[in-house]
Amino acid sequence: MDLVIQNAAIIDGTGKPAYKADIALANGRIKEIHPEGHGNRPTAKRTLDATGLALSPGFIDMHAHSDLALLQDPAHTAKAAQGVTLEVIGQDGLSYAPVTPRTLEEIRTQITGWNGHGEDIEFDWRTVGEYLDRLDRQGTAVNAAYLIPQGTVRAMTTGWEDRRATPAEIERMKQLVAEGLEQGAVGMSSGLTYTPGMYATDAELTELCRVVAAYGGYYCPHHRSYGAGALAAYEEMIALTREAGCALHLAHATMNFGVNKGRAPELLALLDKALAEGADITLDTYPYTPGCTTLAAMLPSWASEGGPEAVLARLRDDATAERIRHVMEVEGADGCHGVPIDWDTVEISGVTEPALGDHVGRTVAETARLRGEEPWTTARRLLVADRLGPTILQHVGHEENVRAIMRHSVHTAGSDGILHGSKPHPRAYGTFPHYLGHYVRELGVLSLEECVAHLTSRPAARLRLPDRGLVREGFRADLVLFDPETVSAGATFEAPRTLPTGIPFVLIDGRFVMEDSRRTDVIAGRTVRRTPVALSRARRARPQATRAALNRARPHLRPRKVAVMQVIQSTKLANVCYEIRGPVLEEAMRLEAAGHRILKLNTGNPAIFGFECPPEILEDMLRNVGDAHGYGDAKGLLSARRAVVQHYETKGIELSVEDVYLGNGVSELIQMSMQALLDDGDEVLVPAPDYPLWTASVSLAGGTAVHYRCDEQADWMPDLADIERKVTDRTKAIVIINPNNPTGAVYDDEMLRGLTEIARRHNLIVCSDEIYDKILYDGVTHTPTAAIAPDLLTLTFNGLSKAYRVAGYRSGWLAVCGPKAHAESYIEGLTILANMRLCANMPAQYAVATALGGRQTIKDLVLPGGRLLEQRDVAYDLLTQIPGVTCVKPKGALYAFPRLDPKVYKIKDDRQMVLDLLRAEKIMVVHGTGFNWPEPDHFRLVTLPNTKDLAEAVTRIGNFLDGYSQP
Repeated sequence: MDLVIQNAAIIDGTGKPAYKADIALANGRIKEIHPEGHGNRPTAKRTLDATGLALSPGFIDMHAHSDLALLQDPAHTAKAAQGVTLEVIGQDGLSYAPVTPRTLEEIRTQITGWNGHGEDIEFDWRTVGEYLDRLDRQGTAVNAAYLIPQGTVRAMTTGWEDRRATPAEIERMKQLVAEGLEQGAVGMSSGLTYTPGMYATDAELTELCRVVAAYGGYYCPHHRSYGAGALAAYEEMIALTREAGCALHLAHATMNFGVNKGRAPELLALLDKALAEGADITLDTYPYTPGCTTLAAMLPSWASEGGPEAVLARLRDDATAERIRHVMEVEGADGCHGVPIDWDTVEISGVTEPALGDHVGRTVAETARLRGEEPWTTARRLLVADRLGPTILQHVGHEENVRAIMRHSVHTAGSDGILHGSKPHPRAYGTFPHYLGHYVRELGVLSLEECVAHLTSRPAARLRLPDRGLVREGFRADLVLFDPETVSAGATFEAPRTLPTGIPFVLIDGRFVMEDSRRTDVIAGRTVRRTPVALSRARRARPQATRAALNRARPHLRPRKVAVMQVIQSTKLANVCYEIRGPVLEEAMRLEAAGHRILKLNTGNPAIFGFECPPEILEDMLRNVGDAHGYGDAKGLLSARRAVVQHYETKGIELSVEDVYLGNGVSELIQMSMQALLDDGDEVLVPAPDYPLWTASVSLAGGTAVHYRCDEQADWMPDLADIERKVTDRTKAIVIINPNNPTGAVYDDEMLRGLTEIARRHNLIVCSDEIYDKILYDGVTHTPTAAIAPDLLTLTFNGLSKAYRVAGYRSGWLAVCGPKAHAESYIEGLTILANMRLCANMPAQYAVATALGGRQTIKDLVLPGGRLLEQRDVAYDLLTQIPGVTCVKPKGALYAFPRLDPKVYKIKDDRQMVLDLLRAEKIMVVHGTGFNWPEPDHFRLVTLPNTKDLAEAVTRIGNFLDGYSQP
């Protein structure tokens, strides 16, 4: 281990109560969590005693304006000192990618007040991907995610004119958005009170949001009003994204100006109604009442048309300037959210010209009084002299609104921090400690655990980051250590750049960026890029859906004759994947189409390797085909269910035919069992590594798969202490895969008793996947879990595909064993789902009785001299002869799960490794992270080919690995 943090109070990001534990880190991830009193303490090269400190995930700033600061200031202490380990940039519809040379200069001028002009930066990028590459090449102080700025995209296509975009221009905008998402952006932002984004119609925005939705991103609008039309503006964004099928994140979701005093409950009621109707909405706020923007943003939209030079020309013209004044002071400009401006609330916080520094820290009205002139005269002169550069604080917020909104269940934190200017808003330096110190400790608006969830796991969920936002084993070691009794924002309106107190340690990628409250020289951040979720997952499962998604996202590739409804996949698929038949298989199919022979060692399909269905089983199915037409019993053929009952009776397990459900393979029954069991947020304990269908089925049912670690050093036995640590009040079940796929481990009775005792102690359902129960080597025996714990409700899954070589006919069963009186509702749910499918595949059900009651030919294959045993031995012997490769010898199943020593093989992306192997050697295996193993240091191959082919394959794998590394 690289580091052990001892005696910390763990606030894990879930909102659950803190607990004492030691945390061990290695290779940038959390390797072990040892709660106080559980086993031996971990050891490492370095130990940090965190007594008195809370440890939480790193804070995520959902609304940051560090687009140039990350390039200009490698230390970025303003954010690192707050515990921020990831920030989302590209906000409010205006940023620096994608751009053309002309647009870049216009944008630099437009948002000089946010970021400065960047004179010291070489703007050597044009696309989103190139900008993110530049950040990675230079190195970033904290991690960064990027939103495609809709206003910048509009400037590239329509310019700065206040007009409707043409159909061709909208198509070009959609193309730019799609390209940015493909290059790693996490979504799209808008600034709908800023030019030129504010000129977009709802129809135009909806079209762009459809593209965002197709890639699994989210839309983050600074909407059209936070003042007189605030509620209508919120309703507009909800309706627009509902039409587009796009997730919505409301930027700095405030209710400001006098017209909205005390009206936060109306906004929250609007959100609750939309959420209840199925909308996917989150929001962020900063914990202060004043807002911050540019002085030019207060102008009416018509005065901002045409870009910065056109604005300056209008301000220099006396007649036009007087018209602007009247709109701003009497009517209420849209730039000031429809409210007549009160110059006493507008404080100048920064200028770009040093000679104008005497304006900073004063309101426009105060400076005007000192100069003996009207406030508009002061503001107009300052805008022209500083070329639209001044930033302002606008004191128009309401404390009761701030507190009400931050309590909401979809709330996250965003600093909206503008780092430029001599007197910026203190939120840039103080947002996160201000939440923890003022609103948690001093006011009690939120509990400490609840507040940390707002700052960590909730934004990570919005960003769909699978390994951030929680303190969990396998997650990235982006962590904050703070003192709940002293944490406080040092930044004030008088001294806005003062650093916080009470946050002594911050780690990114397991490395200290703050140590003893001082900024180290570590630059550990990277860009966090979104894989186009919807497209990649559609590609895995539905090629036709992929083409449709590509057509939506890349409209320039196809003619558009008529408007069609956009069909978007369900957000339930966001965390569902099945890497065994994922992008690697697609590449293999492409290579096959090009004429290459691919040895597919990715899936345990006995048929393609010469393991034919036993003739007596095939004959029984054929003999009964005439009786297999029409629907059967929803639970399955009575004779087949009776055969399953008799099979388990020989193992000492009691059940009736009503306890047995036949299915279209075990996979259907696994999905049914989870659908009937889980509500949103429920948790299921699943082994790591796992058979990924379990994790996918839990996610699809709305639950969370919590992976417990199996210990490679202990022959891949489950770590009972780790399981115990991961049980929560939301845990409903534990999954046991025995014999295990992918490791080949077979659990003895002692291990099964340990597992079932945990289930008994916490009242968990046991899900026992026993599909390989007859494929056992070296005299090992298998005991059904239900036989070990007859007092527990145990769901036993098995079928014909592996041990009986009837893969493809889709015949499996689920046996509900143990006491059922307390599970009548759940069992009723299983029956409902069985009824909904009408029945399982009827012809294959006729094979069940024959398979279970006939001669078990599998025994000949696993005993000495048997083909499966010999193939297991060849694979194991040759794999372990490869330098730097180790493998626990499989005791069962059809797979090997070798480990690649990270000291020998520098592999950061194991999927890329298996793709490289496929292209180089035409051998297809599955990467270890595809089985939810947290490190990129394993792969799985099947041991089904004959010994000659297997030996050749492993030899070629060894040749490939010789000298292989990744940059």
